[in-house]
Amino acid sequence: MCLQWTHRGHLASDATKEFDMGMFDDIKNKAKDLVDGHGDKVDGGIDKAGDFADEKTGGQHADKVDMGQQKVRDGLDSLDGQDDDLR
Repeated sequence: MCLQWTHRGHLASDATKEFDMGMFDDIKNKAKDLVDGHGDKVDGGIDKAGDFADEKTGGQHADKVDMGQQKVRDGLDSLDGQDDDLR
């Protein structure tokens, strides 16, 4: 068994790393399936989150909020290697 220090200063084995990567792969696959199957709802949620942020900041950072929304859309939409699920 090979032990290594993690970025948090803990010892981890190769098996732990494989578990962590497997967990992240599982989350990524679930997110991809969600976007593929319900892209319209995900897109609406991104809009609502942006509207909420604009409301709370009085629109002072609307340009940054819009850029953030687009980055989220681009990131989620690219999970399956295609740009077809979100606007």
